[in-house]
Amino acid sequence: MHAVSLPRGADAVGKMVADIDWALLRVELRAIRRDGAEVEHPGQDWIFSAGDILLVVGKPRRLEKVEAKLLHG
Repeated sequence: MHAVSLPRGADAVGKMVADIDWALLRVELRAIRRDGAEVEHPGQDWIFSAGDILLVVGKPRRLEKVEAKLLHG
């Protein structure tokens, strides 16, 4: 499992879970931590905010790619 923290200005901020093609990236979004609370398997309509921590599962190279996509597009 890999944690990706979304800083202000990250490409994913303001996007919904459904906007990311998790299947194409071949990773699974397992949970999101926001303000000390953890939401497992967030819905497709969840909107990412700065400060969110995404818990993602996948192979190391795929995790690197998804982190780059979430942060930089």
